[in-house]
Amino acid sequence: MKDFRKWLRAEIAALTDPEPDLPMCEGAAETVREAGRRAAACGLPALAQRCNIKTIALALPVARALLAECLAATEGKADLLTVQAAAGRLGVSPKTIYALVAAGKLRCQRVGNGRGTIRIRPADLDRTAETPRLRL
Repeated sequence: MKDFRKWLRAEIAALTDPEPDLPMCEGAAETVREAGRRAAACGLPALAQRCNIKTIALALPVARALLAECLAATEGKADLLTVQAAAGRLGVSPKTIYALVAAGKLRCQRVGNGRGTIRIRPADLDRTAETPRLRL
């Protein structure tokens, strides 16, 4: 994810060149498509779908806006924990984490299509860990 954000920043800077030439405009669509491929690889299918551009040429402002949207969507995603990582931090089993989520005692975010996979913010995990007694 960190590499993806770094790549996005570099591409946005390249597209912000004050005097872009025609090949750069035509390359913008390919850059946005590459952003979509990278978003899919990072587990962001909604962004990948949004970046599925079928035209050869793409207006630079549109390309910059799409890349900026990708960058904004990836901010903060790197610190989300998997169920296994959250379980390890609390010293419980993954089954317990799922039960806490189902009981509404632990907030989570769903990433992906359908119900998606569960990701947990460390702050939510810390709040749950501070609870005097974890009852399911």
